[in-house]
Order: sequence, then structure tokens, then C-alpha cells
Amino acid sequence: MPQLQGAYIFGDWSRQFIQPEGMLLVAFPSKEKGAMWTVEDVEVANTKFHSYVLAFAQDEDNELYVLASDNTAPTRGVDKIYKIVPAD
Repeated sequence: MPQLQGAYIFGDWSRQFIQPEGMLLVAFPSKEKGAMWTVEDVEVANTKFHSYVLAFAQDEDNELYVLASDNTAPTRGVDKIYKIVPAD
């Protein structure tokens, strides 16, 4: 995704501890030297993203993935791996 070149992709584990309300975020560097980066929510298309954000990974083809769970820690059967791709 060329629009994310040079951006920092990250997540917030959850907005609150007791509910799986993780957020996916992207930060873009400022064009002005020394200025703050801008941070935006990543919109998730075609699904309701209500999970805890556990980790990010990148494969050999530079594809980006997010590991998420409905529990506060990895648990067999309820964990999910999402590939981050442009919305159609």
C-alpha cells in the first residue's frame, strides 16, 4: 500500500480493560521538520473489529498482519490474524 510508505502502523490494545475494543492506528510524519506526526484511526472494512490488539507481523513479501483476540491473552480458538490490505 503505497499510501502507507513511511508511516508507522500501531495499535491500542483496548480502549478499556474489560472489553475487547482495540484500535488500529497509523501515524504519518510531518512535512515540517520538528513538527508532530499526525495520527489517524485505521478504518476496518467489511467487519466489526471488536478485539484486543496483541501484535503486528510482517511477512517476506512485506505484507502486514495484526494478531487479535477476544480474550486478554492469546487463547486457542478465539484468536484471529488479519491481513492489512486496502479497502475495495
